[in-house]
Amino acid sequence: WQLTCKYKGFLNVSSQIKASFSHDGKIIISGDEKNFCYFWETETHYKIFSHASHKGPLKRQLRRDKNDCYYRFRSHQSRVTCATFAPEALTDNEGFVKEIFVTSDAKGNIKCFLNIRNP
Repeated sequence: WQLTCKYKGFLNVSSQIKASFSHDGKIIISGDEKNFCYFWETETHYKIFSHASHKGPLKRQLRRDKNDCYYRFRSHQSRVTCATFAPEALTDNEGFVKEIFVTSDAKGNIKCFLNIRNP
């Protein structure tokens, strides 16, 4: 096995937390010990940064072996122990990708969510 990239941002000090890929491999989903659900894009190479004192956006190339750009939301009231996508996504007539993902927490709660991505 060879490490290809570390995905940073979530807190996991003492728990076994399951992460998984989306059906197309473009997103990784995981929970953390502070009750959040995290998403990382696996194909992100550039990030646009805006700064109030700079005129226009700044570009910075991300390292290929580290990805600390993520989206998150609080999904539970206790640590999120598992987050996984459904095996298949649906595409509607307008090309939007609709993915179902499921999270569970340390208290035994399970929640289902719908993620809609642009084409």
